[in-house]
Amino acid sequence: MSKAGEAGYPGQQYPPGQQYPPGQQYPPGQQYPPGQQQYPPGQQYPPGQQYPPPGYSEQPVAMGQPQAGNVVIISQPPKDYLLESILSCLFCCCCLGIAAIYQSTKVKEYFHNGNHPASENAQQQARKFIKWAIICGIVSWVVYIILVIVRCMVVGWGGNVHHS
Repeated sequence: MSKAGEAGYPGQQYPPGQQYPPGQQYPPGQQYPPGQQQYPPGQQYPPGQQYPPPGYSEQPVAMGQPQAGNVVIISQPPKDYLLESILSCLFCCCCLGIAAIYQSTKVKEYFHNGNHPASENAQQQARKFIKWAIICGIVSWVVYIILVIVRCMVVGWGGNVHHS
């Protein structure tokens, strides 16, 4: 408990010489704690020191937290090609389309985990699988159409085999 007439909050004791908690203002008319050197009016720095100290410039300095390694700022995640992957799976080549869907889902996952190189790699892999799925789909459709035409030429358009 504090003694009567002693400065401070009621019910709090302070070590000798400390009467106020940190951050509390001093009594009116007193600008510095007792015993602390006060500077003359108009002087901001201790006598004998100049501003800026030798070796320092008056240029503004950007302050921040030190960063470890290279800092890459990416505002948006890379394109994941998920829609293209699903369409290539449905209309072109199912096996390669599934691989493209898998890689497409990994693009944003890696990006949100902060692994940007892996995100870019997954994006490239998804594009590669989409491209090969489309190529396989086109080749498959071309081969199918050729086989239908050949069958129709051999068997006939009506489905009857010509006997000669």
